[in-house]
Amino acid sequence: MKNTDLMNNIDLHVHTNRSDGELDPQEVVDLAIKKGLKAVAITDHDVVDGVEGAISYASGKGIEVIPGIEIGCDELGIGFKEVHVVGLFIDYKNKDLLEFAENIKKQRTNQKRKMIDKIRELGYDITFEEVALSVKGAFGRPHICRTLMKKYPDKFSSIQEVFDKLLGIGKPAYVDREERGGMKEAISIIKRAGGISFLAHPGVYKKEDSLELIKAFRKAGGEGIETYYPYHIICPKLGIDAEENSRLIGFYKELVKSEGFLESGGSDFHGGDRDTLGEIPIDWDVLERLRSCECKKEGATVWFTGLACSGKTTISKRIREILCERGLNIVVLDSDDLRSTVSKDFGYTKEERDRHMRLVADMCYLLTLQGALNLAAVISPTDSIREDARKKIGSFIEVYVRCPLEVCKARDVKGHYLEYEQGKLKDFVGMNIPYEEPVNPDVVVDTDTNDVDTCANMIIAKMEERGFI
Repeated sequence: MKNTDLMNNIDLHVHTNRSDGELDPQEVVDLAIKKGLKAVAITDHDVVDGVEGAISYASGKGIEVIPGIEIGCDELGIGFKEVHVVGLFIDYKNKDLLEFAENIKKQRTNQKRKMIDKIRELGYDITFEEVALSVKGAFGRPHICRTLMKKYPDKFSSIQEVFDKLLGIGKPAYVDREERGGMKEAISIIKRAGGISFLAHPGVYKKEDSLELIKAFRKAGGEGIETYYPYHIICPKLGIDAEENSRLIGFYKELVKSEGFLESGGSDFHGGDRDTLGEIPIDWDVLERLRSCECKKEGATVWFTGLACSGKTTISKRIREILCERGLNIVVLDSDDLRSTVSKDFGYTKEERDRHMRLVADMCYLLTLQGALNLAAVISPTDSIREDARKKIGSFIEVYVRCPLEVCKARDVKGHYLEYEQGKLKDFVGMNIPYEEPVNPDVVVDTDTNDVDTCANMIIAKMEERGFI
């Protein structure tokens, strides 16, 4: 029986044609509005390509789009293959997440090419090129299924039938994806993108197996469980009806309550023969609880890199002034201030400089976990140091404060350049110690040609774009 009285209901597990769904992001939003939903999460498989378009299209239409992703992984060590982890409230422009998604996209494409080769060997006349024409983002098995259904309607009437005969795990045309990570990796990338991780549809497993998997999920750092899911529609092999499905949902809701997990769920809508959008009533309160939970956002760090006297501290302090006027609490971590306190026993050898910068990164990481928004002004002269900081902290914007060396030397606010030239300082970045310019920073501000407010507002705009403020 269809859910026709949705009122303030939501659906936090939805796919578009940017992975293996049939509708584009705008069509999904339109359908959700038609069904009366007040919020949907776009959770395409291993990609975030559909999120921005859906958010933009939904603006002003009375519906909220939650940025998400569904990451496939394996836990072969405990006997589980193809475990899915959903991430909600992610920063869909996070560099690490985008790099991760691009790598998986390549793996998926290679995997599907091999599957199609096997299908051809089994006597079916399809080519990689014709299937690829229907792919808008991540290459999924349903793309192959739809091509087979179109060319061989007498043999395949549904995607599930193709899975059962050819493409399911262990079937004649199935090929494993290379280098599939585990739950810990999926959870880590979601957290680094500022999101919350959920074990997807645990009810597809036997109850005792799902409990083992849930235990491993928590150990890996997972935060929540999908309690709501239309197993009675999507998983016919379970042999349950709507009433039994409600009891299964109740089982996982009780588990969430007793074990202190967060709760989510959705229809796993794909369109076509999985036309399930809004089938399971999920109240708006579920979204409100997620929105208010402390772990929804772990804070963030803006990392200022550049030569001494380029303007890192000046700009970071101006940003703090501007954002404090908005009622935000901002932490400025200035390298010189830290040198006179927590790093006062460190010298200026390469090893001691690296120790100092690692200490700053550690402080930012810990503050970020507590929900703080940090502005770290640190020369950090090498790509490796900056990349280590990005990976450690997760929610991270790298700002290159660019200024010609001669301008920095002319400013010489603290007299360090002069001390170097007089021989009072043995080593100094930009002089005898090289400074590696960032290859791909999130923001570049030129302080020799722009004033402080212009630079500060450029950085604030990026912070707003990334959802940090």
